[in-house]
Order: sequence, then structure tokens, then C-alpha cells
Amino acid sequence: SHTINGLRPDVEYVISLRALGIGGESSKVTLSHRTGREEVPLDSPYEIMEGMHCGMGAAEEVQPAGPSPSGASYFPGLGDVESCRSRCEGNRQCVTFQVNAGNACWLYRRKPERQISGPRSDPGWWCAVRKE
Repeated sequence: SHTINGLRPDVEYVISLRALGIGGESSKVTLSHRTGREEVPLDSPYEIMEGMHCGMGAAEEVQPAGPSPSGASYFPGLGDVESCRSRCEGNRQCVTFQVNAGNACWLYRRKPERQISGPRSDPGWWCAVRKE
């Protein structure tokens, strides 16, 4: 049994396997699988936009900025909306969070200044803003 971590939602992966042993090598088997879309709760206190980068920088991050142990705004390896939302809810400064699916989470103390509606052309990104 083997687990592959860090897969992105709604992406098709093709994996080839081959067994190796004392008796030699098996023929290759190829598996194809599409991961499911990430589900966002309907009753969320956030407006969550898939395919949208928040367009914010380090100046807007919750304080202290950066990764732990000294920072509280950047979480490498925490790349899903639900985990990032939970981090945001646990930080009183947080009003916006951003996720790069399968990679990282950022927490912000301000809402984006730019309009975040419209075309969503940033695959693998999620931007969430606390509703008024």
C-alpha cells in the first residue's frame, strides 16, 4: 500500500506501476484517476472563490507575518480550503485567507482592495473573504 499526498482537487493524474523482485520485472500497469472537486460548505461565513488569487502581499498578512514558529500568516503544506479556513477562524486578525491547492495557506488581516468578482483565471488558487 502507498499513499500519494499533496494532490490538487479536480486534476487527472496518470500513474504507472511496475513490480520488481527476485524473479524479474512485471509489465507496466497504468492507472488514471481524477481527484474530486473541493467541497465548500454552503453555510460558510466566507465568500470563497475558486480559481481566484487574492492579489495581496506580505504587508496585509496577519501579524507576526511568516511561517511558524515565529510567524502566524503562512502555512506551507497546508493546501486545502477547510484547513486554511480553520486557521483563519483561530486567528482574531484574520478576515481573508488564500490557498494554493496542495501547497500553502496565507492569512490576511485586510480584505482585498481590488474587486474579486469576475473571471476566475487562477487555477489551483482559492481566495476567501469574511462576509460582512
